[in-house]
Amino acid sequence: MPELPEVESIRRKLEPSLISRTIVSVRLLLPRIVETPTPKKFSTMLVNRKIVRSHRIGKYLFYELDNGKFLHFHLRMTGRLLIGNEQPKFARIEFLLDDGKQLWFDDTRTLGRVACYPAIPEAVANLVDAVNDRYTFSDLFTKFKQRSVALKDVLLDQKFLAGIGNIYACEICFRAGISPYRPANRVKKGEAERINQAIQDVMAEAIAAEGTTFSDFRGADGKPGNYQLQLGVYDRAGKPCRNCGSLIEKRMHHNRGTYHCPKCQK
Repeated sequence: MPELPEVESIRRKLEPSLISRTIVSVRLLLPRIVETPTPKKFSTMLVNRKIVRSHRIGKYLFYELDNGKFLHFHLRMTGRLLIGNEQPKFARIEFLLDDGKQLWFDDTRTLGRVACYPAIPEAVANLVDAVNDRYTFSDLFTKFKQRSVALKDVLLDQKFLAGIGNIYACEICFRAGISPYRPANRVKKGEAERINQAIQDVMAEAIAAEGTTFSDFRGADGKPGNYQLQLGVYDRAGKPCRNCGSLIEKRMHHNRGTYHCPKCQK
């Protein structure tokens, strides 16, 4: 599933093509992919509306329109947004823009969703974004002390910090030198500072590399991300740690593959 770096990469790539453009028409190739309002109302609400700015909160992508409403994309597992005049194989929606370009929502497994809201939903607007919002290691430490579950579980909790998924939770724990299985309330204050720095560093590097691609993810230009070339532990079970040479281990934790270095992470 695309995580914060992948969605942010898409937002940045699309911004020059979408901002200040007017939506001329909407063609629903798979109406059920519209979450709200009804497919007919969805199209009516968007036609002749100008896109004025983009917003990303966690893994959620929004485009603000000139009437104050918000076009929302949730990519989920295999959703993609592409600019081009050739219809993609798994196109689900076509947005024709006033400069003749087409924005396509393409989704192999049809798990993604689009919507048009009168405002960004409160449940999303109140999330703390792992990159854009201001928080300190002291804020993290205070929240860690309230949770007895594994550190990785806390990092994956979107109500704790929005945008971190399985890949980056593993990488953040590795970068901070802390076991992903350690109870969060046993994280010390100095370690919380390392985790905070690891979140910022890992996310910034992943965004710069335009995300991580193992199979499905493609950016707005149709190209895969490159951060998989820089991963420290994720998908590297049995390979030597880049820091100490110990073999990276993998365990299934709550049905998710979790990777760590048994020597570097305690």
